[in-house]
Amino acid sequence: MDRNTFTDSDVISHINNNFVAIKFDAEYQNSVTFNNNLYKYVRSGRKGINELAYYLTNGNLSYPMTIFLDENYQLITLLPGYHKPNFYNLVLKYIGEDHWKSQSWDEYLKNSKK
Repeated sequence: MDRNTFTDSDVISHINNNFVAIKFDAEYQNSVTFNNNLYKYVRSGRKGINELAYYLTNGNLSYPMTIFLDENYQLITLLPGYHKPNFYNLVLKYIGEDHWKSQSWDEYLKNSKK
């Protein structure tokens, strides 16, 4: 996604205008403080995971993963996997323009095709 999606000018514009973007490595080995809580790296097998990634994904880890939080750090949705710019822009508009507050994703898709 770094090479294709996050270099798309529309994606960049939507992110810059509607979000605070933070890239976080789920395998980050240092402790992280988020929302007044301390999250540590936990070794597991050959690698490990930072507890923050586990917390934010409710244990549903996937790589890559986009996590959308509201202004109170409450989870809006998880978007696992690779996505091309056109689809990612739809998601960014849906969440960044607060459509998620008034309509389902399926309703939004139907209305956006009109």
